[in-house]
Amino acid sequence: MRLPRFVYFLPALIAAAWLGWWLFGTPEEKQMLAAQAQFLSAVEDRDWKEVKSMLATTYTDAMGHTRDTAVENGEQVLSQFISLTLQTRILQSQAQDSQGQASVSIRLDGQGLGFGPAIMAHVNEMKEPWHFQWHKEGLWPWTWKILRIHNADIHPISLP
Repeated sequence: MRLPRFVYFLPALIAAAWLGWWLFGTPEEKQMLAAQAQFLSAVEDRDWKEVKSMLATTYTDAMGHTRDTAVENGEQVLSQFISLTLQTRILQSQAQDSQGQASVSIRLDGQGLGFGPAIMAHVNEMKEPWHFQWHKEGLWPWTWKILRIHNADIHPISLP
């Protein structure tokens, strides 16, 4: 017995439907949290090209960083570590209409040289969570970019 021709296309049709649901049916909050995890993993791995790609071109923060200076300073600070692990916990998240926010508790573990131990102690003593402001720049789930990162326990240093 011979099968009807449409049966041969059924697996492709199912795969296309699943891909469409995955791309366009995943809730925005879940997409943003996946981007958040990817960003924190890139920081932990010190993959500065990936970190920079996840910051919006309009990125700014309370320290006066732009996208480029944030990556440069992050690279300089985290270069003090031989090994680095970020222990993170999402405290609160929300995403809607291509905008999102996540509050994250971050602790550093690792081996540092120079200022590394002082940096780790400072970060681990912070009481306030890190706040990430996200924006989805396109239609695709992977187009989430960080507009701003803020922690109330970090203050600009003014030199005399």
